[in-house]
Amino acid sequence: MKRFIRKSSFILCIATTSMAGYVFADMLDKSSDANSSRTNNTGVTNSNSGPNNTGSNVNNNMKASKAPALSANDKMFFEKAAQIGLYEVKAGNVAVTRGVNAETKSFGKMMTTDHADNNNELKALAMKKSVTLPTALDDKHQKMLEKLQKEDAKDFDDNYADNMVKGHKDAIELCETTAKDTKDADIRAFANKTLPVLRKHLQAAENLDKKM
Repeated sequence: MKRFIRKSSFILCIATTSMAGYVFADMLDKSSDANSSRTNNTGVTNSNSGPNNTGSNVNNNMKASKAPALSANDKMFFEKAAQIGLYEVKAGNVAVTRGVNAETKSFGKMMTTDHADNNNELKALAMKKSVTLPTALDDKHQKMLEKLQKEDAKDFDDNYADNMVKGHKDAIELCETTAKDTKDADIRAFANKTLPVLRKHLQAAENLDKKM
């Protein structure tokens, strides 16, 4: 009888141990599945949100850095300033060659030097603003240049001085108007920087004209 009881107890112990093992294994499987599900869900969420947010930020930065378009008046300023600069250099060279008085030749030399420097600054600004400048004189300035080239020697100095007075008054008005009206800070800075040089030229041209 005792042997039977011990045998029954041993069988019950084995059965209980086996059942506990099955329960523990099942708990491990469920825990592993839950962790795998959380990993997959997290991976999908990060994968979807990361690139989209980055792309949106890049697009926003590109829009923010896009420069505003130039106005029609700004573009006209580039055109007129370039024509004035080209003409002043060419007319200055004519004055150096054909001028009778030493003062006329000296003034012409100043025109070629100062306006050549200003033309280079205008070219750099135009490149920054994606503007193509003219490289040849328009009809108006070409006719003015040809008239100077054909002037009688006795009349050249006087007519050249008159030409320079009028031309620099027009150039000053152009820069003053642009500096006041333009919304572009770079163009405004260029116009303001050019004005003192033009005013110096105008004063010298007026002094030259009085001596003719």
